[in-house]
Amino acid sequence: MAFELSDGRVIYVPTKWGKKLLKATSEQRKNFKTNGMHVFWDEIDEIIGVKNILFGKHLFL
Repeated sequence: MAFELSDGRVIYVPTKWGKKLLKATSEQRKNFKTNGMHVFWDEIDEIIGVKNILFGKHLFL
């Protein structure tokens, strides 16, 4: 996964960091919403916080 930040940086995160995302279909992974601070995949009940990505925390394992 790639996250483009407002300052132009791009942060790449391995899909395997999120077990639910790893098991999800390609269509389920594409079906997300964001509020600028979190990314939500309602269908698979997964949330990833941008803060966790920036600080390298694997809180969504």
